[in-house]
Order: sequence, then structure tokens, then C-alpha cells
Amino acid sequence: MAAPNNQPPAPENASSLSPSEARDIFRVNKYYGTTAGFCMDYVQANLVVVPSSLADELKEFCARNSAALPVLYVSQTGETGAPPLAKDSDVRTDIPRYIIFSHGRQVHDMLDLHGFDWKDCVSFYLGCSFSFEKPLLDAGLSISHLKDKKLVSIYVSGIDCYDVGERLRGVKMTLTMRPINKKQLLDAVAITSCYPVSAHGAPIHIGDPSLIGIEDIHTDAMGSTAVIPEGMVPVFWACGVTVREAMKALGADLSFTHYPGSMFITDVTTDSTKKEPTSDSEKPVVIQISPSQRPYWGSVLSVEAQRKIQALEEIILDDPNSCNVREIREEGDYLKSLLVLSHSQYIGLIFGFPANSLIQSGASPLDFTCEETDGPPGAFSLVQALQTLSKKVAIISEKRNEELVKKCSDFLMSSGALKSPLDFISCEEILQSELLDFDVLLSIERSGKAQDGCNYTCKGRDITKLLDPIDELFKREQKSNRLITISIGDRGNELGLGRVRDKVNKYMNGGPQYGCDISSDYVILSGVSNWGGYALSSGLYLLANCPVHSRYVKRGVNVDEKNASSIADFIPTDHQASGVLKVLNDLGVCDGISKSFDQSVDNQPLAVHLEKLKKMREIV
Repeated sequence: MAAPNNQPPAPENASSLSPSEARDIFRVNKYYGTTAGFCMDYVQANLVVVPSSLADELKEFCARNSAALPVLYVSQTGETGAPPLAKDSDVRTDIPRYIIFSHGRQVHDMLDLHGFDWKDCVSFYLGCSFSFEKPLLDAGLSISHLKDKKLVSIYVSGIDCYDVGERLRGVKMTLTMRPINKKQLLDAVAITSCYPVSAHGAPIHIGDPSLIGIEDIHTDAMGSTAVIPEGMVPVFWACGVTVREAMKALGADLSFTHYPGSMFITDVTTDSTKKEPTSDSEKPVVIQISPSQRPYWGSVLSVEAQRKIQALEEIILDDPNSCNVREIREEGDYLKSLLVLSHSQYIGLIFGFPANSLIQSGASPLDFTCEETDGPPGAFSLVQALQTLSKKVAIISEKRNEELVKKCSDFLMSSGALKSPLDFISCEEILQSELLDFDVLLSIERSGKAQDGCNYTCKGRDITKLLDPIDELFKREQKSNRLITISIGDRGNELGLGRVRDKVNKYMNGGPQYGCDISSDYVILSGVSNWGGYALSSGLYLLANCPVHSRYVKRGVNVDEKNASSIADFIPTDHQASGVLKVLNDLGVCDGISKSFDQSVDNQPLAVHLEKLKKMREIV
């Protein structure tokens, strides 16, 4: 029977109906709208029906995209019932409304499928987010589409599903969105994560919809209007309507799926499918990672990973040169920086702090390397970790340092630290670019301009002429909000530390004179800046091996694929860390304090730095 255009009202007692009572209503076509709010204590299921010849391909597609398509039951060929899910059910009649696909095109809406030959059909019953709405309500969360008696907001995102076979390629993930009070985001994540099969599990994106390819959140894929009230954040869950996109790709002669929002209601109670976390490695934490002036964007990680990341930060707050880094640090910036890097695809790393004793104040030595040993090793360590995560990275510095980067790259490639050679871009080239492709610009031990527009060493020496004005890039990108900037420093005169300028003025000797006046979005204070780079590498290893974060950053796609990387793929070995310092010393790069060429950094001997790396490995 073809579906009429009008939408009948749901029964007044829809929420308290038994599943069999609801199916009886649907079977005789008395109701053909959304099942949201029906049988609130029971699991609801998405449906897709395909010819038996396509069943294995679709089963693999569901397994690889389990957040969107969690399988509850796959029928036998020709089976019209679903014995593990519902007694005496008939898939051809027990859903309010169906969609008919032919050769990948939606051709009809129907109220039942009685007129079709079923002997070669295989039915897939997939978890549905309606199943976790009762637990959310019980916890005091407001669900606007239930209150307004509307279909939940549904969007086709820009997120790619995992490709399977020759046909299921380029399928975009469909999402549902519910506005959640900012103060209840953790509740929403923690509650829904307990239903990974019956209800899609935890969200796959929290906040800014443009980051997942949704340009207009106010009009969803079904043509409904979405409203995000003040104080609420759009939260997105993977959705079983993704099967519609899969049906288009499969292009079967004939296939069927449920109409969006019209589900198969099972006899399985939601409580019986609940999977409580058994350890801190499974308990989520929600962190806002967008700078305060931008739309909310949140990430998640486990309680255990957060605790270990805090321990890593304690290591780098050791203060051998009495620079008051603990007092100057900005609470939470190290963790936010880690999460931002984990989500990013293209990162630009900037270093450069002239320190060689051969340099005279006011000189412009563009023909030889004049850097210090703090900065480059931390940057190279971070490249190692980011390459392991298959991210694109570029080193940015003065043209004079191109040979330095090449020599270090050759050593790190030969020692197995890097997967590919370091990509070098000069500051001059970057400054001439109008539009950058970077997601993140990260400076590590890079001299930054003070209030008077000059660059100073910690002893007040003017080194402005030795540096290209990369500070202008930070200022430009701060205004545009196109990317996120992160800075690592240890004294306050480094690029980006204008974010903590007041504390630098208060706690650093000479801070008012030489403290950097240019802010980054996030700053990491570290007793030695290299340690900050090592700590980011270590933290990225933790996040890559955190199931809570890994599922979120992968958007629930191919989450069962295990991370095969080891600690040595992220964190330099002693041989690699000491070898880089030797290469730098041989090129004329000296200790910024002692001016020595003995593999020391900031007047700390090599053994101190190797001990820091050892402690980081022990934590992760």
C-alpha cells in the first residue's frame, strides 16, 4: 500500500505501549509516522532488505561502519520474522512506513511490503538511537524532538564510511542531531556509550557542524527546521539512515529500507543491552577544544588517558632553570593541544631561536645555522608521532635552516624514526601565501616579538634582524579563525606566549621587557621546550591507544582495527634523541645557555633529557 501524504497523530499512550501492541497498530496501517517516543523501554531497529547475493557485502560494510550500522540480527534468506528480536513479527508489515529502491534510486514510499516476492530477501536489523532516549530522559536531559513531537534532525554529513567491495564506496555517513545542554554533555556521552549495539553508542561529533561537512544546521536532510537554543550544543550520533546512502551505492534491482524515523520495535528491553564501563579506560571525559571565541567543538577521551596525560605534564613542569613555568602555565592547555593535534590532518611546526655565540647583536647571518639545541629536537619528535598517525607535517623556519632540517631528516630516516623525509618550508615562502592548508600551526621555542616589536633573548639581546617576521602569520591567523595555533615555551619570550603575558610579567625576570606580546590559542609551558615536544608525542601515543578517543576521532569507522604502532614509533629512542643532538652540534647548533656543543640543552646534560624520555615511556 502506498503511503499517503498526511501524518496521523501518534496514540496518546504510545510511550507505554508494548512492542506487540505497537506492531499491531502498524500492521493495519493505523499509524505511519515516526516511532520516536513509542515503547520507551524497548530497543528499536533500522531495517534494510537486500537480495541474498548482496548480503555478504552489506554485512562487511556494517562491520566496518559499526557506529552507524550496528547489527542486531541478520535474517535467513526468505525469512520474514526476527525470532531473537520479536515473537510473531513480520518484517513486511510491522514497520509504519518503508522506502522502495530500484537500481539505487528511491522510487516509492509504502505502508507495507506484502506485494513483493520475499524468497530471495535477506533482512538486516540495525540498532537505532531512539533506544537510548529513555535513559537520557531518565537522567534529566531534554530531548527537543520528543517534546515537540517531531522527527529527530537527520543530516547527510561529509564523513566517509569505510569502503567495501567495488560498489560500497564513497558512502557518506548519515547522522542524527540532538541539542544538549553544555553542562550535560558528559551525561549524554556517558549514557549513550553504554548502548554500542542497540543504539549507535556514544556521539561521533560534538559541536561545530561545519567540521563534519554540515554547512546549514538549520535545515536537515529531511527538510525539518533545527533550532539550537542558547546554552545548548549540537551533538551528533551515527545514524542507521546511512543505509539509504548504501542502497544508492549498491544499486540492486530491488531493495527496501525503513522510512527515516519509522522503526521496527523489538521485544528486547533497552536495559538488557546496557554495557556498563568496567574500568577507567572505558569511562569518558568531554573536553572543549575549540578556542573560546569560536563555535563549541568538543572531544572525548577516557578517565585513564586523562590521568596519564596529567602525569606527563607533571614531568615537563620540572623547572631546572627556575623560570616559574608551573606558575605561568595555562590550566588545561596541554590536554587541549593534544586533542587538537589528534583531530588535525596537516600541521605546520615552527622553530627558530638564534643563540650561537658567533652572532653579534644586530647582525643578519643568513648563510649559516645559528639556532640553539632547544626546539628542533622537540619538533622532530613531534613529526615522528604525527607521521605514525598518517598526518601531513611541515617544518617551517628560516631558509638558512633548510640544510639543518635535511641533515636531521637523513639521520632520523636511517634510524627508523621517520616514515618519510621532513618537509621544509621557509618562513619567507609561508608569509607570501594568502591561504594556508594547515589545520594547526605549532611553534616550539620560537622567538616571539615583545611589545616594542623586537625579538629578545632572555638576557635582553635584540635578535630581531636574525628572524623572519613569522609572528605576522600568527596574528593574521588569529584574526581569521581559520586554524588553531599552539605554542611551546619555557621563558615567556617565545612566540605565542602573549596568551600568558600577565603571568610572564609577574613571574619572569625581565618579562615586561622581553616577554612575547603575540598570543596563540593554546600554550604549553615546559622546563625545557624540547620536553614539551616529547610530551606531545607521548600523549599522542596514549590517545591512539585510548578506545574512547580512538572511536571518536575515527567517527566510529573501522573502530575494530587495532593500532599496531609501538611506543618507539611515537617517542624517540635514546639513540635517536642523542643522535639528533649530535647532528645539530656538528652543524653549529649550540646550547642556548652554556653555548656548548656537547649534546646539552638549556644547560642540562644529555642524561637529564634521556631520563625525561624514560619517565614518559614508563607512564604511557
